[in-house]
Amino acid sequence: MIRASFTPLLRSALLITLVAAAPGFANTAGEITLQVDAGEIGRGLVHVEIEVPVEARPLRLAYPRWGADWEMWEESIFDVTDLHFRAGGKELSWRRDLRDVFAFEIDVPPDATHIKANFDVLLEPDGFTPLLARLYWEQVLLLPPEAALEDTHVTAHLRPPAEWAVVTALKQSESSDSGLTFHPVPVRRLTDAPVIMGLHSQQAEVLAPDAPPHRLVVFADDPEILSVIDPPLPINSARL
Repeated sequence: MIRASFTPLLRSALLITLVAAAPGFANTAGEITLQVDAGEIGRGLVHVEIEVPVEARPLRLAYPRWGADWEMWEESIFDVTDLHFRAGGKELSWRRDLRDVFAFEIDVPPDATHIKANFDVLLEPDGFTPLLARLYWEQVLLLPPEAALEDTHVTAHLRPPAEWAVVTALKQSESSDSGLTFHPVPVRRLTDAPVIMGLHSQQAEVLAPDAPPHRLVVFADDPEILSVIDPPLPINSARL
């Protein structure tokens, strides 16, 4: 589990997050692959590629209406731009549902088993600064409307800006110069593990008897703010 606050402080920004060890999940389906290029997130721009299996024609995909804490994101669809659908490298025709602006209907060739969706997301100003950012996975998802949140699995890949640290409750399966790959998880589990990232960070262990390990992680766009936990010391959870 991950909890975070994004707080203005001294004309700067401070982001504090508490991360618990994540449970494992079997990759029962692995239907959807999500590639997130956050190299430009410091200016509020994220590039997304999603590969989705074709199970019906025409294929219908929807942008999530819900956000963190299952709140409705009535305006979130208007942050999506430059949307394209492709199969076998060829551009596909698509149309927006006239009754549901969150849904898209795509004409898929009969021999296609998967399609790729590419789009950009423009983040709200309170979600980033030039040196730190917060990303909710539901901001970068397209799903079949009938997708069950527990049965549909997503394998997520994330490329953060160079030298930025990344914190999330998801378990990493691979880390390389091209970014981070996480173990497949159900959609509900994915959206319960937002990503916090930034250039400057500090962390401390939170000690609690008979409890999973926790880390308190602080991000700031001003490294002097990190002196609040410098040097990092174990924190007794009974005092929190």
